[in-house]
Amino acid sequence: MDVEGRIKRCLNELVAMGFRIVRDAGGLECIKADAWKQSTKENALSVVECSGMVNGENAKDSAFQNCIKKRNSLWVKIFATGGVGAPPEKVLIPTMKKEIFFKLVQDYHAAGKLVMVHTWGGDSLDWCIEAGVDSVEHGIYMNQRQAYELSSKNILYVPTAAIYQLLADNDNPLQVASFFAEHARPAVIAHQKAVEYCVKEGVRMTCGTDFYSDPKLLAHEYEEVFALQRYGVPKEEAWAAFCGQTLTKKETGACLHSTIRLNRHPYEITSPEELKAAICRM
Repeated sequence: MDVEGRIKRCLNELVAMGFRIVRDAGGLECIKADAWKQSTKENALSVVECSGMVNGENAKDSAFQNCIKKRNSLWVKIFATGGVGAPPEKVLIPTMKKEIFFKLVQDYHAAGKLVMVHTWGGDSLDWCIEAGVDSVEHGIYMNQRQAYELSSKNILYVPTAAIYQLLADNDNPLQVASFFAEHARPAVIAHQKAVEYCVKEGVRMTCGTDFYSDPKLLAHEYEEVFALQRYGVPKEEAWAAFCGQTLTKKETGACLHSTIRLNRHPYEITSPEELKAAICRM
């Protein structure tokens, strides 16, 4: 299945589950314009779009930056560190200088955009807090002080815990190269601590996943609510995050909340398989 097919499959699955809003964190720009809209059953799903993904290479490209700011999309994504493909000893090295990062955030906010930042922690997470970004993705090595400051500024946190747990699994369910699993295993240990700090400090969280980035992830779209609970997020908070109840109208573009109908009480559901069976599909 190609990228376009995976994205369409992802969006249609969300519609069938009852979701009526989803935020793109990068990916929709990989397929031809509006192709994904045709796959959401007469616009039953509102997609809050991302203008593009910014990294250390294109951050100083003025033509690219002007294009990003002019696009009719609510969010922009900045990659501030590496990810699971980076060696653990290098993953926290920022992808750009602090002054460039701050200028990007300032310029995007001035253009009416919200800013999400991919960061595994370290200096770039401090920059996120200081610059007042709108959403932090992953935060693998977040410390308690950073969690407290995220909470104080009411910055949204999107852990995406399930993908790292799957990558670290000894059974290798995603059939990835061994170095991905080797990098993911220490990340999972640190990530649990980061999420525990966020629970303790009252950080606002929501569920996010990269499940359309690889065909093998398509069977795992129900994982995140349980991954968060394994990291100590109370059931009530995990389900609120899963259903988007922790999001603000500003972050969703004032779109309607989703209504996910189940044939049993959600707090009784303990696994992705039980959740899949309990959903009253639309």
